[in-house]
Amino acid sequence: MVDALFGIREVANRLGVKWYRVKYAHMAGLVPEPMRVGNHRLYDEVDVRRLEDYFSKKGGNENIQHEREDLPCVEER
Repeated sequence: MVDALFGIREVANRLGVKWYRVKYAHMAGLVPEPMRVGNHRLYDEVDVRRLEDYFSKKGGNENIQHEREDLPCVEER
């Protein structure tokens, strides 16, 4: 039996994050790379659960703006 495989956009939609956040998590070494075929990442359920754990700790897209607001501002002179 073959497990279902998902593309990066399907996984991102399922997790409620932007696709490029999933890609960045891999490129930054924050989560292991999934199987690749050519230039495409293919995710199975284990990969999806691993990403789900990561993003539940990190937060979804809603936190992006809040993170920017929390950055110290440099006043112009």
